[in-house]
Amino acid sequence: MRAVRPRSVPAPSLTFETLFTPGGTPPTFDGNDTNGGTALITGAAFTPTVAGSCYGVRFRINTSATGTVVAYLYDDATSTLLASANGPTNPAAGSYDIMFSSPVTLTATTGRYTVSVLHPDGTYSFNNTNWWDTFGADYTSPSGHLFAAFNGAYGPGRFVVSATAANPTTQTNHYYGAEPLFIAS
Repeated sequence: MRAVRPRSVPAPSLTFETLFTPGGTPPTFDGNDTNGGTALITGAAFTPTVAGSCYGVRFRINTSATGTVVAYLYDDATSTLLASANGPTNPAAGSYDIMFSSPVTLTATTGRYTVSVLHPDGTYSFNNTNWWDTFGADYTSPSGHLFAAFNGAYGPGRFVVSATAANPTTQTNHYYGAEPLFIAS
């Protein structure tokens, strides 16, 4: 009998949904700020319309920054930190997928979550034209699986001035370049 040599099987690649993919286009940035050199956290609140998992955060920035970026996922109702992961150090302008050590299971329609990114040197990019307002109301991703709701006069944009993990609860209509990396169950 001939010995069978084990073969390597590549891991399947994962296709993530974000608030704008597949099939959508993220907004362009029209500004950068340094927040006076003070660290802050920016992000977006969302609700999955189907059960699934959040694997991490897609982070986009339009300018160079210093320090190590950190991504967070919070239960928005309770401000419970569900996951965090270190991202790039001294990121250049671009898009980065920051992966959690394990995917986090998200509940459909009943849970509201916030994905966010710590900007240790205060440098962040944004769309300052109240971008979420261009939809006139709530926003649903191209797949229909992610929903970003308005809360009164404010969109799903979030921020908080903090150098440590904190749920960004100040609501804005600005897009800050943080989106969930989601896969439906």
